[in-house]
Amino acid sequence: MISVIVPVYNVEKYLRKCIESIINQTYKELEIILVDDKSTDTSGDICDDLAKEDIRIKVIHKNKNEGLGYARNTALDIVKGEYVTFVDSDDYLDEDAIEVMHNAIQEKQVDACIGGFKRVSDDEIITKKVTYREEEFRGREEVDNLLFRLIGSAPDKKDAIKMSVWNCMYNMRIIKDYNVKFESEREYLSEDIFFDIKYYHQANSVAILSNSCYNYRHNEKSLTKKYRKNRFELSKKMYEKEKEELEKINLYEEAKYRLSRQFFIYTLACIKQENTKISNKALKEALKSIKEICNDKLLRKVIDEYPIEQLERKQKIFLRLIQHKKTLLLYIASKKRRG
Repeated sequence: MISVIVPVYNVEKYLRKCIESIINQTYKELEIILVDDKSTDTSGDICDDLAKEDIRIKVIHKNKNEGLGYARNTALDIVKGEYVTFVDSDDYLDEDAIEVMHNAIQEKQVDACIGGFKRVSDDEIITKKVTYREEEFRGREEVDNLLFRLIGSAPDKKDAIKMSVWNCMYNMRIIKDYNVKFESEREYLSEDIFFDIKYYHQANSVAILSNSCYNYRHNEKSLTKKYRKNRFELSKKMYEKEKEELEKINLYEEAKYRLSRQFFIYTLACIKQENTKISNKALKEALKSIKEICNDKLLRKVIDEYPIEQLERKQKIFLRLIQHKKTLLLYIASKKRRG
């Protein structure tokens, strides 16, 4: 049996589509766990209604809203399946998504598999398709090399694999044996990478699939599109936490530049959100916030230790602008650059 965990919070507009895409999977031996993270709309009621329609559905109503990562942890405590996959409640699956992952796990005899995805608009039009070349990683060294690519790209290439737990399948034995759990995205900006660091360091084999059976809904109101006053502080905290976790397993030195490059990407996102249309700040205030980022000691140290010359031209310029505190140019450049 495969367990599917869906954290739910105020997604009444999308929830039925999401759960029905799981109910209608070609692979039928499922345990579907819906965790209502104390929704304030009708999402909890929709979960209960769907549970009445399909006996495979279990609903947990939390009495406190704690966020996506902790909602997943609540479900992991009661999972009965041999394998687990995660679906976000505003996304949905192609009908063979779970069968494709399960078949890969069984045929290749691996501890986990990772697939691509389709990015879809609010009205479900495909805007981007991400697929990977099929690969297998076996043994400690190869799986660690995969983990490095999940952390970020090397300075001289774009070889990163999007880090997420959706459209992936994990072995529950490893999760239980090593108590692999999620951190809070409210504390570290992203919850998935810490789960993956812990999991893949214990896994002995992983397969990358060429499918794109997961439909990731690009929601303009999502956390990544809203202004967050503490976004840069959370980005720094996440960088330092990743560094700490990698040092614990003696992988930091090999992953150092990949981690740094991902930190720069998060920094760009922090500067982009200072756009006056997003932040609702006056230009003077927005530039002041960008200057504070440029003056940050941790960021400047990471840039100073990074092999900037190995980067492509636009990325070099971005880091040089930070080094020279060119706040207006950073503001203008960030408005033109895609996320």
